[in-house]
Amino acid sequence: MRIANTIASSVSVTPRSRRTQEAALESAAALAADGVVSLATARRAFQLTRGPRKFTVAQVKAALTKSCGLVYLTAKVLKTNADTVNGYLNKYPSLRAYQEQCAGLVNDEAELALFKQARRGAPWAVMYLLKHKARERGYADRTEHLSEQKVTVDVTYAPDALQAQAPPQARIAEPLPPPPVDVVEADAVVFPE
Repeated sequence: MRIANTIASSVSVTPRSRRTQEAALESAAALAADGVVSLATARRAFQLTRGPRKFTVAQVKAALTKSCGLVYLTAKVLKTNADTVNGYLNKYPSLRAYQEQCAGLVNDEAELALFKQARRGAPWAVMYLLKHKARERGYADRTEHLSEQKVTVDVTYAPDALQAQAPPQARIAEPLPPPPVDVVEADAVVFPE
């Protein structure tokens, strides 16, 4: 019980979800008392079970900046779950646009690092750039063949084509019998030593 009181004193409990939080507190305290987890881990587990926290757009934007626009890292910075962050991104289009801007900045930085490595002559960077950025110049693992040919078909009808008889019906051939099989009898099989 002492561990449960220590955990509870470190976490603010909201009245609307008191029953849920008490159950989570008991579970965390039991884990800590049994020695399964440390007191700090039990505290963190209990804090994650609290109801959704309310964040300002500025707080979420600052967390997106710290995490380079990655949702799960943003949730870690805010000490909440990814569903909460996704909810904010869906609710506020300005946050979604900012997340895309952060992700674009990370992509640009990675591309710049690739260009720097290629300028230094790193073979892997040169090969990557040629395979992926210079395909139109013929640097690719596979060759694509595109063909644009015009085909002209002349159709001529004979004057009596409509009065001609229909072709005879095709007949279905009978299936061929199976080939004969020679059966060879042997007394015993001898394997070489």
